[in-house]
Amino acid sequence: HKTPLSNWKKLFRAVITMTMTATSNHIFVSLVVLIVALLASQFFFRLNKTTHEWHEGPKWQRFLSIYDDRILQEYPDCDSRLLPTRFGSTQVHACGDSTKPAVLMLHGAGSNSLIYGDWLIPTIRLTHYAVAVDFICDAGRSVPKEKNVSNCPQSQQELADWISDVVSGLKILSNKVSIIGYSYGSFIAACTAMYKPNLVNKAVFIAPAAVFAPIQVSWIFRAVVYAMFPSYLYNWFFKYMSADPDFEYSKMSPRHQDLTSAIREVAETTLAVNAESFSDEKLLAMTSNTKTMLIIGELETVVNSTVAVDTARRVGVSKVELYPKAGHLLLMEYPREPIKSLIASFLESSENSS
Repeated sequence: HKTPLSNWKKLFRAVITMTMTATSNHIFVSLVVLIVALLASQFFFRLNKTTHEWHEGPKWQRFLSIYDDRILQEYPDCDSRLLPTRFGSTQVHACGDSTKPAVLMLHGAGSNSLIYGDWLIPTIRLTHYAVAVDFICDAGRSVPKEKNVSNCPQSQQELADWISDVVSGLKILSNKVSIIGYSYGSFIAACTAMYKPNLVNKAVFIAPAAVFAPIQVSWIFRAVVYAMFPSYLYNWFFKYMSADPDFEYSKMSPRHQDLTSAIREVAETTLAVNAESFSDEKLLAMTSNTKTMLIIGELETVVNSTVAVDTARRVGVSKVELYPKAGHLLLMEYPREPIKSLIASFLESSENSS
């Protein structure tokens, strides 16, 4: 269950579109990306690796063992369970009083709900029903329908439908939630706010993948190269996304290294819907109905932070915070306390006027 052929086709179409619409200064870079993507596809299709069913085989067993141990540590008194959705079973970790306003927390690609467990959940659960969610088709406890990645959400509408199913499964009294999304999780949050406007109360976009600005060609180039040799290029790729010139994977905690290496081994991220930036018209419609906040690093590399901030302010995003000396990994490299306080304050201050 590696990235399906349809996803590679979508990647090629996206790169070709960028090549055709790029300015003259970016034509050469776009062509290089296209060539590398084609070479990468040939590399992947030639591989003759043994694959296993979702959540089966020794690599999955290692990952799930690490994941379950971390869940016991970081969500010890939360209601962890699988919720049925039309796309499969979704793992959630629901913390706090279920009668309080609900907040869903969505992680980025190649990750899971553990990114929120040791810092944001303990604060948000004091005033809200805080629910960390594993994406239906990523390295977590969620399982796509029939363990088949073709059943993963295939459109922006289906991403919103998936969130709607999760909310229904949680039996939230108001049937309305706030959503916090990091990276690709921000894209899912935006899709939900646009396609299910009556479902979303507030949205917090942390280092969003696209949404307010297009994915940069330079990042796509590195992502394609990294995908060919993830075990060897992890430090190279993530150092590029970090604002820390001294970033070293080997300096991270052993438990973080164990989790990330296990995620790379199962390599089960299936994003059938490419993250994209939205038109001002769509963003204005979203912000007119949903209170929104953008948190982004000044040295962001996935998108151009200046473009993202300018767009967010132009379309009426309620609050925009640009963090200096921070990149796409700002949750790791910037003190979490101010970000945590900022999010909690935003959720609470707008509660009465929502």
